[in-house]
Amino acid sequence: MSAVTPNPRTWTLRCKNGRSTILIEVDPLQKMEGLRSELLHAIQDTNPSGKFNGQDIPKNPGHIKFGRAIDRNKLSLGFVSIDSETAEEGAELSGKGKGKSAVGTPASVRQGKPSLGAIADCPQGAGFKDRDVVAFKFVTDHTAREPGDAGEDIVEQWDVDIPTIEEMYGEDEAQEEG
Repeated sequence: MSAVTPNPRTWTLRCKNGRSTILIEVDPLQKMEGLRSELLHAIQDTNPSGKFNGQDIPKNPGHIKFGRAIDRNKLSLGFVSIDSETAEEGAELSGKGKGKSAVGTPASVRQGKPSLGAIADCPQGAGFKDRDVVAFKFVTDHTAREPGDAGEDIVEQWDVDIPTIEEMYGEDEAQEEG
């Protein structure tokens, strides 16, 4: 059962791993931890064997990592982790200069405005939009990156299969359209 009741303000996110796609209804401002919990609950309910695409399903929602498409119109370019990206954006958004103000200052917190951490910790703050494809993967202790690895430019691998027109409709129909 989804914690979010669908209404005109909710978004549908297409969470992909391998060839599997799981649709999740989310509030754009709900916490990412809630999104991870909903996704884990859906995976556990549909896979009683404890395996999903050949991987062990984690017990903790914190072991799910999300990725946002580099270009939402061309998914073959790949995905970037939202965990590392939101930390970088936070450093940029809190900068000083003409037309910039720090988010999450004590004055804004006293007025009830959300801090940068609260803004970045939601689907909208992570850069997702309604009907976006969100890559996810399970992170275990032995696959987690070491704290010293943060400076390295390693392209992160995401197991997401995006079908082509030929795969979906066959060679004949694809040639008719082209």
